[in-house]
Amino acid sequence: MSEQKFFVVGPEDSREGPFSLEELRERWTLGELTDLTMVMEAEGTAIPLGELLGPPTPDVTAPPKLEEQPAPEPMWTGTVPASTPKKSPLPVILAIVAILGCGCLGLFGAILFPVFAWARIQAQKTVNLKQMKDLSMAVTLYSADFNDRMPPAMQSAEATGPYLSAAGHPVANLTPAHKKGKFLGNESLAGKNRLSESNPQQVIMFYDTYDWDNDKAQAVAFLDGSAKYLPSARVSEATSKDFRLIP
Repeated sequence: MSEQKFFVVGPEDSREGPFSLEELRERWTLGELTDLTMVMEAEGTAIPLGELLGPPTPDVTAPPKLEEQPAPEPMWTGTVPASTPKKSPLPVILAIVAILGCGCLGLFGAILFPVFAWARIQAQKTVNLKQMKDLSMAVTLYSADFNDRMPPAMQSAEATGPYLSAAGHPVANLTPAHKKGKFLGNESLAGKNRLSESNPQQVIMFYDTYDWDNDKAQAVAFLDGSAKYLPSARVSEATSKDFRLIP
C-alpha cells in the first residue's frame, strides 16, 4: 500500500507538495504550518491541517515539564541601621519620686510640727515640775539643819540659798523652763516649824506664776515635799488667802 500524499493549498487554489503525513507534521511542529492551513489529497477535498493531524501524540521520551516556580526575592544586602538608644526611665522615676517626696514632706510637716510643738511643751513642763521638787528638797535640807525650822525668808526660791545647790539646782540656774514667769514662795511659812502643820500635803510652799496656755495649769510645790500641776483657778484661790488648798 502506497503512503498517502497531501498538498498544501495556497491562495487562489495553488498547491504545494506533495508531502507525506509525517512531513506535514514536522512542518507543523516547526511552525511553518498551522492548524488552519488547508491541505488535500490529490483528488480529495481540502481540510484544515489540524483536523488531519488530530490531537498531538504525547512524547513519552520528553522530560516532564516543570512548573515555573516564582523567582526568589533578592536577598537584602544593605547595612543594618544603628539602633536608636532607648531612653532610660531613671530620670522620669527620679522626677516622680521628687514630686511625691515634696508632697509627702509637706504632709508629714503638717502632721509632725504640731506633735513636735506639743512634745516641746511637755518637756518644759517636766523640767519645770522637777525644779519645784528641787525647791521642796532644798527646804527639807535646810530644816534638817535648823531643828525643823524653815528659812527666815520664803518669798522666793533664793531663800533656800546653798541648800538649793545641794538639791541639784544652783540658785543662779534656777530659771523657769518656760522663761515667762518666776517661782514665788509662801512667806507665811518663814521661820516656822515644818512639822507643825497637820496637813502639809495641802499647804503650798512654792508655786510657779506662769499659767500654761494649753491646759491652764501651774506647777506647785507642797510642804510635804511633793510637787504637781494644779488648775490655775485653784492656785489663784489658795495663794490669795492662806496658801492652803480648799478640799
